[in-house]
Amino acid sequence: MAAPHGPLRRRLLAVTIFVAAMLVPGAGAVSADTGSGAVATFRSGTIDLSKGWGDATACVAFAPADVRCYATRAEADAASAAERGPAAGASDDIGLLALDDHCPDNWLCIFEHNNFQGRRLQFRDGYWQDLGPYGFSEQASSWVNNQDCNLLNSKTDDGGLNGYPFGFAITLSACALSSALGDYDNWARGVRG
Repeated sequence: MAAPHGPLRRRLLAVTIFVAAMLVPGAGAVSADTGSGAVATFRSGTIDLSKGWGDATACVAFAPADVRCYATRAEADAASAAERGPAAGASDDIGLLALDDHCPDNWLCIFEHNNFQGRRLQFRDGYWQDLGPYGFSEQASSWVNNQDCNLLNSKTDDGGLNGYPFGFAITLSACALSSALGDYDNWARGVRG
C-alpha cells in the first residue's frame, strides 16, 4: 500500500503530534543550543558544524563522536553503504526496500529545504539529538525515514522531530517521507532517528 500524499499526508502528520517529554524516554535529552558544535571530519580536516558547513552538503552521524561530512550526497551515500549495518535493535536486512533514493537504506534524513533539497543530515541511532550543534536547529523542511523498510520485519523504527516548546514532537514514521513540513517548516530543534 502506498504512503498517503498531499493533504491527507499533512493531516496524518498533524495527528501524530504528541507530548514527547512525557511519552518518549530520552526526549528530555534535547536541549537548547549550547554553543558547542558537533565536530565533523570533512576532506582532510574538521569543521564545527554549529559555525557552518562550508562546502559540505551532506553530513552523516555514524555515532555521536563520529560525524563525517561530504561535498556531495553521492559521497555520503557511498560512505553510508560501506559502513551500513542494522541500526540499533534492527533485525536482518533481508527484504530491505528503500522507500526513497534521497536517503540511504537504514537511515533517517532531514533536509534544509522542501522537496529534499539543500543540506542533508542523517541519523540512525534512535536517540534524541539536539540539532543546534549540527548547525541545523530550526532548519529542517523535509525528511525521509528509510529505517525498517523490511518486508520480513513488522517492527517500526519511527523517528521524530522535536521543536519549541520542547516536549512536543512530530513522528517520522518508519519507511515514510514528507517533501514539506507545512506549519512545522524550520521548527525542529531536535531529531530522533
